[in-house]
Amino acid sequence: MTTMCIYDDDIEFSLLFEKLLYRYAEENDKEIDVEIFQGGENAALQIAQNEYDILFLDIDLGDVKGFEIGKQIRDELKNNKIQIVYISGDTSYAMELFNTRPFDFVVKPVEKKSFLRC
Repeated sequence: MTTMCIYDDDIEFSLLFEKLLYRYAEENDKEIDVEIFQGGENAALQIAQNEYDILFLDIDLGDVKGFEIGKQIRDELKNNKIQIVYISGDTSYAMELFNTRPFDFVVKPVEKKSFLRC
């Protein structure tokens, strides 16, 4: 089973993205478990403690940036196992994301082609 986490401050987007993930899993005979987080001071620690396989991480979470959470996961918590996929409508964060060794980047609104590629 593949465990996944969606960390986004937009609950409507998170629920829609979760449906896409479960639909993909069903169509491809895969077993997944998806959890949704919206915020919190200890996001990186919560995510790392749950040992998710894949983290779909929004870049703009209000007062904190997703790449800061990614940096905490990689550098402070030394978690290189989790695959981080950043999600955003703003593509100008490339250099900040590169330092956290992401698996991929998905642009909002999510198109089926980019979702399937990821």
